Formats: sequence, C-alpha cells, structure tokens
Amino acid sequence: MWQVLSDQGILNEDELPLDFIDLLNECDNATSVVEVAISSDATK
Repeated sequence: MWQVLSDQGILNEDELPLDFIDLLNECDNATSVVEVAISSDATK
C-alpha cells in the first residue's frame, strides 16, 4: 500500500487526503463487520 501512496507523491501518512482517509475507514468498518459475523457463526 505504501508503494502506491509513494507513487502518488504521498510520503507521510499525515499528508493523506481526507477522502482517502474516509475510504480507509469505510474499508476498516466493513472488515470489522465481516470479522464479527464470522466469529458469531463460529460460536454457534
């Protein structure tokens, strides 16, 4: 991932565009939902 960002000229995480941060947060939230669903299924 950092290679892609570096190719875009972003060398520091503090320089990430806000829309990119929002997309990362959405992906993280979606991943969390999947993890919860999987762990819920495992306990049945």
